[in-house]
Amino acid sequence: MIRFAGPGSTLVAQLGSATCAIAKGPGGAVFREASRILVDFRKVRKGRRSTAAGEGVLLAVGNQALTPPPQSSQAQLIAPIAGGAVRDSSGALLLLQGLIRRHHLESVRSRLAGRDILLLVPPGADNDERRIWQRLGETTGRGRVRLVNSLEAAARGAGLDLNRTRGVMIVDMGAESTALGVYSIGEKVALEVEPYGGSHLNRAIIDYLLRRYRISLSPAEAEKIKLELGSVYPQERPAQFRLTGSDTSSGIVKKISLDDNEIRDVLVDACEPLLLSIQRVFEQVPPELAADVSEDGVTLVGGGALLKGLRPFLKERTGMEFHPADDPANAAVRGALALLHDPEDPRQEEDK
Repeated sequence: MIRFAGPGSTLVAQLGSATCAIAKGPGGAVFREASRILVDFRKVRKGRRSTAAGEGVLLAVGNQALTPPPQSSQAQLIAPIAGGAVRDSSGALLLLQGLIRRHHLESVRSRLAGRDILLLVPPGADNDERRIWQRLGETTGRGRVRLVNSLEAAARGAGLDLNRTRGVMIVDMGAESTALGVYSIGEKVALEVEPYGGSHLNRAIIDYLLRRYRISLSPAEAEKIKLELGSVYPQERPAQFRLTGSDTSSGIVKKISLDDNEIRDVLVDACEPLLLSIQRVFEQVPPELAADVSEDGVTLVGGGALLKGLRPFLKERTGMEFHPADDPANAAVRGALALLHDPEDPRQEEDK
């Protein structure tokens, strides 16, 4: 059996399409940052178009990368992770190493002794994608690399026992993908990984405002509207949002007032794929396990679980209870940290 160098020296990391989380050792603080790096390509050979982050000069990582320095006209904001997969290996390494340094998660002693790293990978990752994650972990240090299914780690972090004889269902709503799984007696019974998430809700808001008011928004502006107005079930206190933008036809600056009912209709329509995914999962599950899930409810994790009104909306549309986990955005990392106390847990996979 391969053992950790020590729980306190083990790094746990989850690199998502929009945000990433990193922590060290059991009980360590979880640091969340944007999954972005800022790279300056001014030194790339003239006439050559850069395709990899490693060809430029790293300027910033995480949240700091979201505010590019004005003096660098060649600075590019890069998202190394897309759809839950590594799209730029050098960029993903720069992001991970930068966050390790930023949050002082590596000491001189750990560099000399080698550190272990536990990487959370999407449940739908194929063998080729897993090998990419494995190589990413190996380039961060000389310790062992563990790959952990992020959905199963999130279940652990949400306090679910996947070894029960009853059916257990969990839904992880990320930025660009949503994973839905049913487990029983420690085995996967059904799994759906769909290419939609929080960023697609933002896109729905962008498309609506462009169509209805001829105002173009950035994803960041749409995210702000979603956080302030967004809900999929009527709220006790109505809310409004004042928006200023340029008419895409005339260029004239205009101001509009949005209310939560208007945005709610947009988001309800955008959540239809989630309802269809839940239906598809139940079509794969034996009747007795489906009855267990209907009786016990479904656990929600991931940043998407924070969407206001999601719980009553899903109950109204499916007839089942949905229970957001405590701290749903960090459930997977919390579950991975808990695994450090149980190195023989079957959901950990040894490096090859």
